[in-house]
Amino acid sequence: MIETGSILLIGMVVGLFGSLIMLASDMLLHFSSEKLEVNNATESYSLIMRELPESHDDFFDSHFSSTLCTLACLPYAVAFATLPLAATNIPGLVLLFISAILLAFSLIYSATHHPYLPRRSFASKVGIGVLLGNPKDTLSTFSRAVVIPAYAGVVLLTCAVLTGTTLFPQWMVLATPLTTLLIGLAWQHLPRKIGKPLNEYWNHLIFILMFSAMAAWIVYC
Repeated sequence: MIETGSILLIGMVVGLFGSLIMLASDMLLHFSSEKLEVNNATESYSLIMRELPESHDDFFDSHFSSTLCTLACLPYAVAFATLPLAATNIPGLVLLFISAILLAFSLIYSATHHPYLPRRSFASKVGIGVLLGNPKDTLSTFSRAVVIPAYAGVVLLTCAVLTGTTLFPQWMVLATPLTTLLIGLAWQHLPRKIGKPLNEYWNHLIFILMFSAMAAWIVYC
């Protein structure tokens, strides 16, 4: 029978794989935004959906990027399903269980929503519905729906680690998303060539760091 630690390790490695897929998808869209000379991925999506024909290479990039995001759903689901196994007592189990649900919801909802975005091109061009007339506003509303449960989840995860209710040491809080998100605020003050890619990719890099650190601790400690 597989031990709990082994199952948790598998979950963290699978989560790392999902994070890398999500990073690859954002990198692909970032390359499109560079070619289109726009500031961020949201503007790139909006321009692609409204202005470019479906035969355009950048429109294809947005479709492929969306597909990669969708593929990342399963690894994320597996990773967060195993996260509560890191609890060492009932309070830790409750904190990790709720955190896992919130984080899984946010990341999976975000990933599965991406394939819908490029298909707004036709609707935007023919003017179906008021909401479809401004993709950028719709993206902002979608972002708020994802961010709120995500922040709640990372706060609960941080509390679980800090209170010593997990098998991870308390210093592991440095690798949790709450800490790394705060660190990410510094990228806004870096030169554009360095700060812009970090800002674009940081939401995925924080999970790459977290899953890597947790997997390494399970293996070596």
